[in-house]
Amino acid sequence: MLDDYLVNLLHRLETDFAPQVLDIGAAIARTDALGNLIVGLLWLLLALIFWAMSNYTARKQRKMSEWSTERDMLLGVTWTLRLVMLVPLFIGLNFICDPWLWTGLFNPRLRFAHDLYNLVLNAPHNVR
Repeated sequence: MLDDYLVNLLHRLETDFAPQVLDIGAAIARTDALGNLIVGLLWLLLALIFWAMSNYTARKQRKMSEWSTERDMLLGVTWTLRLVMLVPLFIGLNFICDPWLWTGLFNPRLRFAHDLYNLVLNAPHNVR
């Protein structure tokens, strides 16, 4: 029943409101997917910056004498940076590994249909 409603809605969009509506919806879906891809890549870049900072402190730590408080402090800073790096890494991977992001980039009409389907599913019951 709900699938029939969605198919009728898409058919009505295509015939009554012109194909330009579907093209605009597909363009919006592609733009949204591209925006999510950029955000995910920026999070991964932030994780890479934290990783580079932790490697810098680790190299600096290795050059110091074995028994020094500064070396112990740098060890703590290194592992703190590596743990902090996990947060943007997982956020970035969450964006990048979303299959609907890639669907929106390579098949925006399907992504637009998916967004309409979710819109219909999340609509109040009296609207359906």
